[in-house]
Amino acid sequence: MKKIIPLHNHHIYNFSEIKDYLLKSGLEPDQCLVVFQRHWPHENNITAEPYLEMGRQIGRITEKLFTLGAVISSPEPRAIEAAIAFQKGREKRLPIRTFDAIGSMSSEDPQLLSKLTADAKAADKSIEAEFLENPAYLEMRQRRGNDGAACVLANLSFGRALLVTSHGGSTLEPTIEALTGRGHYPHYMSTGDICLLLIQQNGDVLSERYLVFNGHNKKG
Repeated sequence: MKKIIPLHNHHIYNFSEIKDYLLKSGLEPDQCLVVFQRHWPHENNITAEPYLEMGRQIGRITEKLFTLGAVISSPEPRAIEAAIAFQKGREKRLPIRTFDAIGSMSSEDPQLLSKLTADAKAADKSIEAEFLENPAYLEMRQRRGNDGAACVLANLSFGRALLVTSHGGSTLEPTIEALTGRGHYPHYMSTGDICLLLIQQNGDVLSERYLVFNGHNKKG
């Protein structure tokens, strides 16, 4: 089996570097490339056309780099829109399955969410940063991360890629942390950002790379 060694752990790459990495590495039959994408900027769960077009372009460009074997999403419309846009750029399109385990925090206790909002305001931080950094939310982070990781592992498509569209702060970072077993967050995902995790059938994470789109807001 080809062993893939990351050049730099948790490194942030531009698209050309990611393309070169994917072309050189390929996928073994016992490996799955998990493509995590945070949804694009939105207003009331509606994504503007320029961002959807960016999603379509990413899907189109990456079609020659990897084949999707499955697509899963948060039930929130903005995340589903991201999954649809990614696939519209490709000839082959798969059904999108939604799971609460990779959903937003909207299903959490309203009182807890109110406290989180107040804590973020008092600390002059974004809600995402407050949730990821405040020890008071450790148990919730771990629960959400473990739920997200279990969902991802249950939907891996070996020899192919799994597209996961979800939310920054509340879901993606805790899920990636649970999958890597790292215990900290090397990168906060902004809207549209992509994380590529190469996962082996035994659950080992062989590499972790981020593709960052600058200039986007951090809403939801």
